[in-house]
Amino acid sequence: MERRQLEYFIAVVEHGGFTAAALALHVAQPSLSHAIRSLEREFGGRLFHRLPHGLALTAAGEALVRPAQQVLRDLSTASSLVREVLGLSVGRLDIVSQTTLSVDPLAGMLGRFHRAHPKVSVRVVDPEQGPAVAQMVAAGQCELGLVDASVTTADLRGIDLPEQEMHVVLPADHPHPAGDTITSRELVALDLIVTPPGTETRAAVDDVGGTRRAGQHALPLHPR
Repeated sequence: MERRQLEYFIAVVEHGGFTAAALALHVAQPSLSHAIRSLEREFGGRLFHRLPHGLALTAAGEALVRPAQQVLRDLSTASSLVREVLGLSVGRLDIVSQTTLSVDPLAGMLGRFHRAHPKVSVRVVDPEQGPAVAQMVAAGQCELGLVDASVTTADLRGIDLPEQEMHVVLPADHPHPAGDTITSRELVALDLIVTPPGTETRAAVDDVGGTRRAGQHALPLHPR
């Protein structure tokens, strides 16, 4: 089994097909298909069901996904450590972050990181659900994850980041209350465009609305 075969396998899984995976990897599709067939022969069974309109993992393929991701992560870590010892400023960093945190604070953090390490490539994945972030870090799919404080990170090592403010953005001609903040009672009276149910931002907004009878919470107000 070769590293290249596992990389091709994971690419097919992530991109949903041989053609898309070959384009993403900048390799010829026959070469990729040959590598997957060789891997299947080595394992003694099919990893994908070839369907008329796409692919689907077999039970064997599903069993291989997580170990393959972990092997590739371990190889990448080993390579990075060796490069660090040799003084080379290259490598790759995989980050998973909740969507809202990808905007702030991650965007600013990545800008500073890129200026300090311009030759290191960075990939960011942003699932909507916070628990998926912790799962991807624990599985070795990513090296770093950003979640809000409500997500359980189990045995993962965590670093607390500064608290964030939520901002309400309204049209310039909206008859909003005077001042720079809006209370939770005033917030729930508005027709809001928010993220889908189940996302952390939506949960935060719903939570603020649910506390309006118990007390008032102020949010910064930004007319637009």
